Amino acid sequence: VNILGFIDVVDSLGGVTVCTPIPINDPKTGLNLPAGTHQLQGTQALGYARTRATARSDLDRIDRQQQVISALLNRALSADTLANPGKLASFVNSTLSTVKVDPDDGLIGLATQLRDVSLEDVRFAHVPLANVDFKAPTGESAVLWDKPAARDMFRRIDADQDLAKPTPTQTKTPTPAKTAVPPSSITVKVMNGTLITGLGARTKAALTASGFKVPGQPGNTDKKDHKKTLVRYAAGQEAAARVVASVIPGAELRQADVEGVEVIAGSDQPKIKKLQQPATPTPKPTVTPTTKTAMDSICKK
Repeated sequence: VNILGFIDVVDSLGGVTVCTPIPINDPKTGLNLPAGTHQLQGTQALGYARTRATARSDLDRIDRQQQVISALLNRALSADTLANPGKLASFVNSTLSTVKVDPDDGLIGLATQLRDVSLEDVRFAHVPLANVDFKAPTGESAVLWDKPAARDMFRRIDADQDLAKPTPTQTKTPTPAKTAVPPSSITVKVMNGTLITGLGARTKAALTASGFKVPGQPGNTDKKDHKKTLVRYAAGQEAAARVVASVIPGAELRQADVEGVEVIAGSDQPKIKKLQQPATPTPKPTVTPTTKTAMDSICKK
């Protein structure tokens, strides 16, 4: 629709009713509207549909354009237009001079059939956006589409599917994730491998705080020259030992002739961490385009 054609279509219907929640003052278009409901003729309606002089710029402009289209439909589908042959002909002629269509035979009849169309049948949609304040490599401000959601939206349009409903998808039964041995099921024996007084007790307390079972009092190794903390484990206990070693930075892991899992605290005195449980992934909701009907967009009395 070209600019002059848009003005003619609006004027052929006697203008449109729009409502703005905020005042709009745009010196570029000459539009100056206080907040509220307004009856606009062609030139003013064009300015209202084209202005970017509000906080969200083009995004607000999209909403205003949808509102103007809804107002035009509301007028075109009203009994006042459809029951008035002269007004209906003026509207159709203005529209035909504005857009390219197939041969216009019977278009008056087609326009008359519009009485069976409801504003609820006309739905608008915004392309889903990932970033409304995207900076292009060349410095311009732009919006960035949510590409997967946008592709799905246009696929639905092509398939004539309802945009307001998520597309049913067949999901595979998820394979249970392999979980580490919980610390509450791991029993650890603590030994002080140095001459540092109280190191065994502190190591026991830290492991207990991390959720491990550490029964009894810490013992002492025969040799007191262990520089690095060592996690030793019996055959078949590697998984549990790895969980213990994961909270002791720099600890060596070694299979040995011991019972269960044993920690020999070395002179490196590593600070034992609390076990970080892997976060449970949050299912990503199905993105559906923001939609509304022409009825939602017209001014309510």
